[in-house]
Amino acid sequence: MKKCLFTVAVFASLSSPAFAVKWKDSPYVEIKKLYPHNGGLNFYTEYKDESVSACDGGYRFEIPASAQNYDTKVSVIMAAFMAKKKILLRYDAEQTKKCAAVVDRFLVKP
Repeated sequence: MKKCLFTVAVFASLSSPAFAVKWKDSPYVEIKKLYPHNGGLNFYTEYKDESVSACDGGYRFEIPASAQNYDTKVSVIMAAFMAKKKILLRYDAEQTKKCAAVVDRFLVKP
């Protein structure tokens, strides 16, 4: 019976998909400009990652309007931009490359 349960557990763990995200952090960078649009907020930084951002040389990042806590994230990005505070971006390094890389979260440098 124990062997049977063990075998079932092993197969169950092997058959379940893994949803691990490979997070990537930027250094603390300055926000150069904001570009609000109907689908969310794009912003440009002095940091680039051409492996996930295809437009504007890889400097374009996005917070999509569908993101959780969109209003809060955009408010903080705008405040950091106005105060000329640097931010550290955190995003999925394995996301599908598109025009603007989707940022999941960020830190504002004190």
